[in-house]
Amino acid sequence: MGSLTCHCSSAWPQRTPVEFSVQNISNDESSARVVRAILISDSSVHGSGFDLEAMIRFVREYWVWILSCALLGGTAAVALSFASPRVYRAETLLAPTNGSDEAGGSLGSLVGRYSSLANAVGITVPSETGMVQIAIARLQSRSFIEPFILEENIMPIFYPEDQQAQNAADQLGAKRHTLQDAYRRFVRSVLLVKHDKSSNLVTIRVDWQDRELAARWANKLVARINTVMRADAIEETDRNLEYLRVELAKADYVSLKDSISSLMEGQINKRMLALTQLDYAFRVLDPAQAPDYNKKIAPRRSIYLVVGFALGSFVGVLLALWRRTRQRGLDVLPYT
Repeated sequence: MGSLTCHCSSAWPQRTPVEFSVQNISNDESSARVVRAILISDSSVHGSGFDLEAMIRFVREYWVWILSCALLGGTAAVALSFASPRVYRAETLLAPTNGSDEAGGSLGSLVGRYSSLANAVGITVPSETGMVQIAIARLQSRSFIEPFILEENIMPIFYPEDQQAQNAADQLGAKRHTLQDAYRRFVRSVLLVKHDKSSNLVTIRVDWQDRELAARWANKLVARINTVMRADAIEETDRNLEYLRVELAKADYVSLKDSISSLMEGQINKRMLALTQLDYAFRVLDPAQAPDYNKKIAPRRSIYLVVGFALGSFVGVLLALWRRTRQRGLDVLPYT
């Protein structure tokens, strides 16, 4: 009996739980759909690797969704580019002058000869590269840009809504933009200063919606930096000369008097150049001109179109995945 029982158990075919359940389920249509959904979900969970055929089937099934979203995204991006304001760029090319092409060499040699006295006075002659870096740093500094914003009345141009709020009685307590906000916006999105170290040339770029205004701001910035640097040089030489006159009156030795007189001569020459040379920091090689109407730098509609098409396609794929998941859930959910 024992051998018979063993023979019967070995002869009985081994079946997995899924096969056994399928074999014992009736031919009812609803039960078949449940089993089919279970088998599909089981294969999707345990499947691994990239299935190119499945991806192609997915695209063929939902290509209308993906293409529609891509076209919609591209159309919306192009419409946004047409709605965005045009931005123009005005450029001016400059050559550093150091404000001392004629007297700089003589003053530098004098400072070298009488270094101890010059250091006591505070007379220094920066190198050509140092002068350029100082002028560029001053051009982008808060102490330079903020007065320029006030002189050119840029605040209402940047923030017209503040002017409207000021005129409206019910919005007097609204928060308004400050001069520091305008400075940050100007140096981050409007002004760009580039220094080519190989040629030692400086380019000032101004990007703005009004092409005439962009050219005007670029030229005004150059004129103002020259004026400010000239004023700084005059103030510095006046201070140095005042100190040297006092030291000259107290000097007892002829050699010391000669040294102070030579330093005073160099400061007088520097002051003369600052008074007479209008292009003290930069000489204009190519002034800024208003660009043509069709020479805008933004918005670039081709970039808008590519980005919008790509984002639309991505959204279309997500919607298609959501729709397929929802359809499979509806097939299984009522019968579980």
